[in-house]
Amino acid sequence: MVRLIAAIAGAAAVLAPAPAAYAAGAGPCLPAATTVRPGVPWAQDLLGPQRIWPLTRGGGVTVAVVDTGVDAVPQLAGRVTGTRTDCAGHGTFVAGIVAAAPADGAGFTGLAPAATVLSVAVTADASRRPPQAQLAAGIRTAAAQGADVIAVALPLWRAGDELLSAVQEAARHDALVVVPALAPQDGDPALDPRLLDLVLAVGGMDAQGAPVADTAAPADLLAPAAEIVSTGPRGPGHLAAGGTGYAVPFAAGAAALVRAYHPDLTAAQVKRRLTVTARTAGGVLDAYAAVTAVLPEELGTRPAETAPRPVTVAAPVRSDRRALVVAAYAVGAAVAVLAGLAVLAVLLPRARRRGRRAVAR
Repeated sequence: MVRLIAAIAGAAAVLAPAPAAYAAGAGPCLPAATTVRPGVPWAQDLLGPQRIWPLTRGGGVTVAVVDTGVDAVPQLAGRVTGTRTDCAGHGTFVAGIVAAAPADGAGFTGLAPAATVLSVAVTADASRRPPQAQLAAGIRTAAAQGADVIAVALPLWRAGDELLSAVQEAARHDALVVVPALAPQDGDPALDPRLLDLVLAVGGMDAQGAPVADTAAPADLLAPAAEIVSTGPRGPGHLAAGGTGYAVPFAAGAAALVRAYHPDLTAAQVKRRLTVTARTAGGVLDAYAAVTAVLPEELGTRPAETAPRPVTVAAPVRSDRRALVVAAYAVGAAVAVLAGLAVLAVLLPRARRRGRRAVAR
């Protein structure tokens, strides 16, 4: 597993502040998003999902968004299951990065626009860590309902035994859980080390490639998390926000593309593919390479984690040898017949000419 070991929490970056209404747990819902942004955001320009779409758009893959719910807005229409209301707007924003389809006049698209989004609502306030029991229940629900990828763009500090058990259950269902590599706050520790081998931990970066302020090691890779554009709730428009949590859906969308194009890979193999194909400069997510790279350990149909199976060479079969001998005799006989016919074709005309001469005499 590739992991960013350097302590990057202190590398501050300028963030586009998330709208305060994103955390409106008890207040009024976020207003409908109506402003459509025509330009291509820098994150989509960097990852270039359109280059991958001739190969796959993520069809047949389900990505669970364990968050505040997901509104079935136009760019997600027909592909959202589960909780289809989102007062805070956070889950809809995350889901858009994963799977928003192209739309007329919009420069923004998700990475896997044919993937299905499973909305699992666990909180109304995305700015605070949800209770561990709710988060664990959400992950279990996503795994039980067949999610291939589970995006958790919420804080996971102090991940206790209950959350660990839920992530282990997701692993047993072969679901890849993607979480943010967040810096500690208010005395909380960083990501529970017991989770590191079971999840894909994603740090955030800005357009210059610098880690954003709330990202911390260890992270498996970096993905865009500053000045991010995505779908807003209850309308066709877009919003902008920033923070490490928004790196999660970029990695989850890339994982959906990988799972669609390489359906025989396990969740652990998908994680490895995403990490080993990351750009060497900072371990930055490279969605195109993650889908198209040829990894030596994946050659053949055997999963990389399993031991090689013994190869049994079958002994020659006598009946096959007899068949070859019979075939050889048959060919020889056919050649002999053809040769005889050729001789007759030469001798018969001569015999006829001799016969005619004898009669003339």
